[in-house]
Amino acid sequence: MRFTAYKQYVHKMFSRWGPNVKNLEAIRKSLENSDMTLLHSPVLGGVEIDLVKLYKTVQSLGGLKQVIERQKWTKVTEMMQIPKTVQDRVTKLDDIYCKYLLPYETLSEGEREELLCQVEKEHEDAEASAKSESTSSSEEEVDDSANECVVK
Repeated sequence: MRFTAYKQYVHKMFSRWGPNVKNLEAIRKSLENSDMTLLHSPVLGGVEIDLVKLYKTVQSLGGLKQVIERQKWTKVTEMMQIPKTVQDRVTKLDDIYCKYLLPYETLSEGEREELLCQVEKEHEDAEASAKSESTSSSEEEVDDSANECVVK
């Protein structure tokens, strides 16, 4: 008997909208503006890289310039809890940061805030449209039940 293993991400099973999700959507939006798409989070050594955590970790160490000049990528990998057994974990994490987070980091603080507001508005619009669809479908169900014939 064979079993197929699937990755199940608990945090993706719920409809969540917290600060990390907002920031991740802002990062996705900045990548879209750079003509790149982010369908799935990058994986390094079997560990899914949390881009928001990576961004905040690098910023807490003084930003990308400080991390590169002071050679703190090893510290970043330790803070991100990437296994030491991963080959070239430092350079791969550096590549991931430059590929996915550099466009977001180069934005000014005002542009980042504007991007977050835009993401928030899009989320509210999507929630409102989903809510209106669910109310219209429940109204149709009520109308259908009124037209049903009951046979005894």
